[in-house]
Amino acid sequence: MCFHASIVVKAEQVEIQFQSSFANERVKSNFDKPHYHLNGFEHPNLPIITQERPDIILPAVWGIVPITENPDYLDLYFKKASKFGGGLNARSEKIDSHFLYKQLYKEQRCLVIVTSFYEPHKYKNSSYPYIIRRVDRKPFALAGLYTRFQNALVTCTILTKPAMPYLAEIHNVKKRQPVILTQENQNVWLDDSISEKDITTIITNNVDSNELQSYSVNKSLFSRTQDSNVPSILEHVAYPELNKLF
Repeated sequence: MCFHASIVVKAEQVEIQFQSSFANERVKSNFDKPHYHLNGFEHPNLPIITQERPDIILPAVWGIVPITENPDYLDLYFKKASKFGGGLNARSEKIDSHFLYKQLYKEQRCLVIVTSFYEPHKYKNSSYPYIIRRVDRKPFALAGLYTRFQNALVTCTILTKPAMPYLAEIHNVKKRQPVILTQENQNVWLDDSISEKDITTIITNNVDSNELQSYSVNKSLFSRTQDSNVPSILEHVAYPELNKLF
């Protein structure tokens, strides 16, 4: 699953790479500063590009909320939704059958822009956080779905799927991963005309593992009391008990 991420490049780089503009200067300013650790359980804003406005980068609350809910009471909804993950992730295998996602996957797809995400690696009943990012450290897109409320609030979720071998070694218990979109598939994911077969193909496609880099980081990432939204959370921390190839 994907509950932790980062976005640490300048907003202008995101705009250039995705050929879109932030919705306004306030939003751009927020994402111009680095977010070393975005903890999904705190429901932060993520930068997304929606199917309906592929030219605009919007802030979206991480944790999808049905439009039947009152957007003025998100805290109450997320407290209720915490028992099923708070809407942070959506299993891609269920997007055409789940009561919420089956209403969204055809017309409300989005790109969720990150520079890395974090996954736990289990060893002898202990969890070790690993960062996964591109070797070139450029931002990339995860496949997502979104809802939009009349007051302009946008919420989103990240699609997940069974992990490809490289990521299954890291996330070695649940063996899940976010759907990482190849650069070729980013625009296709937002295309209104693609078929359900195309959607399935995009989801099942894997990026080349040679484009990815991963290593263990500080366990403070999992702490409820330590501030892990700091530059050092991106640094490698070696654990002698782990003898890994990645």
